[in-house]
Amino acid sequence: MMPADSDIADYLAGLGYGTVGTDIFYGNYPASPDNCICVFQSGGQKPWPWESLEYPGITIIVRNSGPDDARTKADEIFKDLAGLTHITINGRNYHGIEAQSSPADAGVEPDTVRKIFTLAFIVTKDMEG
Repeated sequence: MMPADSDIADYLAGLGYGTVGTDIFYGNYPASPDNCICVFQSGGQKPWPWESLEYPGITIIVRNSGPDDARTKADEIFKDLAGLTHITINGRNYHGIEAQSSPADAGVEPDTVRKIFTLAFIVTKDMEG
């Protein structure tokens, strides 16, 4: 099974949210820059043995030194991803991206003024390997 976090990071970069490795990261939550997007793959849902699909979870963290900017970016990402169907990212077929909730306010990082919002999705994609 291929991680979906790198695909989603690439997809967000393609939408103009930033550049992977500069202000969009996957599998990593760096100390800097202040304003960034971090994409992680989580457990998701179990695949069924009779399907050739997998259902990884995706958590996206939006961090920004401006609270309003963090909320705006989280809301924009939510609108761009929630409900997407039948897309191909890096040659892999994604049948759907389902939001698990609206963007959640996760507060401010300790010892900083950086505001954090989180988003959670379940993706349905072709199983690989």
